Amino acid sequence: RSETGGVILRVIDEGDGMTPEQLKKATDPFYTTKEKGSGLGLALVAKMVEEAGATLEIGSSPGEGSCFTISFDN
Repeated sequence: RSETGGVILRVIDEGDGMTPEQLKKATDPFYTTKEKGSGLGLALVAKMVEEAGATLEIGSSPGEGSCFTISFDN
């Protein structure tokens, strides 16, 4: 739970991480760095989070993985 009583969902991975440039584009539809990627995964997540009235924050560093935080306020 957040300080305001809302719910926080956090997913942390230990993948390749993203550069600041990649991070800026991460939720853009069809943006991908993968050869076989569609670029729709994070775009769909961002849209669903927005429609649910929540917020999505992404933190990432190359070689250190990424942290995806979805916050639902009361």
